[in-house]
Amino acid sequence: MKKKVLEKELAEMWNRVRKPTLEELVEMIENQRKEASEFQSVILRKILEIYEEMNLQRRSIEELKGASAGASFVELEEMTVEKAKSLVEAFARDYMKTHEHVYPSDVADELGLKYELVREVFSILEKEGKLEKKAR
Repeated sequence: MKKKVLEKELAEMWNRVRKPTLEELVEMIENQRKEASEFQSVILRKILEIYEEMNLQRRSIEELKGASAGASFVELEEMTVEKAKSLVEAFARDYMKTHEHVYPSDVADELGLKYELVREVFSILEKEGKLEKKAR
């Protein structure tokens, strides 16, 4: 007997559920299709943006390759502070003949030495009074 009550309740519930019309089903499908199409458009725009950015990066790399083809790269020389000191001192003396200031970066670039080494030599030369710090 209990089984019949369940079947009856189920039938009543089923009857209460509103059945969509064919037009409503078509409209739901159409809405889903439009949303999918809009989503695809967004994805396609993003892909095109990424593609354009990749082309810009590729061109930049090609330009760098072209620019570096004729460039010579400086091999930074490993050396002791003592050896570097005489080179830096001679360079600075000569450089100061035509310039008001000498910077460690200029010396490092010109002599192919590590910047930290040149800074250390500058510090020694300043302590010895052979080089003065620029007043700020």
